[in-house]
Amino acid sequence: MSSETPSLAFADEHVPRILSGQKTATIRLDLDSRIQLGRSVTFVDSERERFATAVVDDRGYERLAVLARQGVPGHKQYEQPADLVAEMHEYYPDRRVTGDTLADVLYWERESLWE
Repeated sequence: MSSETPSLAFADEHVPRILSGQKTATIRLDLDSRIQLGRSVTFVDSERERFATAVVDDRGYERLAVLARQGVPGHKQYEQPADLVAEMHEYYPDRRVTGDTLADVLYWERESLWE
């Protein structure tokens, strides 16, 4: 098992919201199995440059339609499930994405974030 800190890549548009503490969750379809509760994760931008590190403090697993309807604290909210499905399709163009697609939700505390 590698001791290297796992990383999560974020589109550049999300970086300021993460650093300000407005964004404290991410929805993923391809979450690295090394990302576990209580573990540090390196956040990288679109150029794969590190911009922060955080400690994972919660993790969930749910269908995209449910996530869109219920909302995810610390994450962008969606008017309807189709909006989240469309956004996820942009991030995962080679995957079939529907409202029934299961996704991981990863949370971190703003207080655990360091640049």
